[in-house]
Amino acid sequence: MKIAPIALAALAAALLAACACGAAAAPSHPGRLVDFTRSGGLAGLQLRVTVRRDGRATIIGGRRDARRHRRLRSRTMRHLRRALAAARFDRVPPFHAGCVDCFVFAVRYRGVRAAWNAGPGVPRSVQVAVAALMRIAGS
Repeated sequence: MKIAPIALAALAAALLAACACGAAAAPSHPGRLVDFTRSGGLAGLQLRVTVRRDGRATIIGGRRDARRHRRLRSRTMRHLRRALAAARFDRVPPFHAGCVDCFVFAVRYRGVRAAWNAGPGVPRSVQVAVAALMRIAGS
């Protein structure tokens, strides 16, 4: 799947505007712990995971954009909270538009928003947090 450079640049601009990357502490929804999205790839898949502070999670994604709800175990919540607290979202490499068919990740946690492409340079702590969110999503 080839995307025209202009379309790719427009997509990158829209993603950056939507997530306000690098924005200083914007207030997050009071009941939410984290919002996570993964989009792109060869098939243009979309996945969104929202975890609330009380352990309720909403997963939206898949080929049919299905919506699922889960109640997370306390052990899963402890692991997720530790992973998120340790994650250095401030150190993810800058988002770049030159990656065709890459996954694009975005996280909103404690008022901080970050977006990045999959690839080298993503801190290990961020990879651990993303892996925990992907397990919650069942992916």
